[in-house]
Amino acid sequence: MGYAIGYYGSILAVTRVFDPDAAEDAEFHEGSPNFDYKAIFISASAEIFGLFIVIQTVDSIGRIPSQVASYIIAGIFMFALAMSVGTANNTVLTILAFLCRAFEMMGACVTWVTTAEILPTEIRTTGHAASNAMGRTGAFISPYLVRTNNPIKIVGCIMLVVHLMTALSAFHLPESKGHEMGHMFDDDDETGEQDINEMAFRYKEAEPQLKTDSSPSVV
Repeated sequence: MGYAIGYYGSILAVTRVFDPDAAEDAEFHEGSPNFDYKAIFISASAEIFGLFIVIQTVDSIGRIPSQVASYIIAGIFMFALAMSVGTANNTVLTILAFLCRAFEMMGACVTWVTTAEILPTEIRTTGHAASNAMGRTGAFISPYLVRTNNPIKIVGCIMLVVHLMTALSAFHLPESKGHEMGHMFDDDDETGEQDINEMAFRYKEAEPQLKTDSSPSVV
C-alpha cells in the first residue's frame, strides 16, 4: 500500500506543483487549471530513466537495498519539492520532480519483482493478487492526501513519512537475489533441500498423470 500511495501521490503532487493556483491556495480555486505542461512532461519522462537505471542495478545491488534506497530518496525529493514551492524557480522544481518520479519508479518496479520472487509457488498467485489489491487501495487513498485543500507543504511532510514507513517495511523483507523463486534458503540449508526435494517428488508423482492426460485419444 505504501508504494502505491507514494507512486500515485507523487504524480498528483507534481501535477499540483505545476498548477500555480492549486499549489498556492489552500482552498479549492475556481476556474480552469493553468498547468505547466512542459515541466509535467519532463518529470513524467523520469519514469523511463528510472526504469533503465533499475534494470542495470537490481541484480548487482539486490532487491531490498534497491527498494529501501529508492523509497527514502524519493521521499526526500518529494519533501524538498513541496517545501520549494513559492521560493524556487521553475527549473529547480522541474529537477526535483524529475528525480522524485525517477526514484518512485525504481522502487515500484523492484517491489513488484520482489513480490513474485519471495512467495512460494503454492500461494504466489494469491499473494500477488492480495498485494495488487492493497496497491489499488493505496491508489484510492492517495488523492485524499494530495487534494487541493491540504497545503502543499503538509502534503510533502505526509509523503515523507509514508516513504520512510514503506522503506522500513521493505527493509524487513527477505532478499531474493540469487535464490530460486519461492525458496529463500541457502543451498546448504537442510530445510531448503527438504523443500526442493519435496517439490521434485510432487513433480515426479504427477508426471505419469500428465503424460496420460496429454496422450492422443483413439476414436
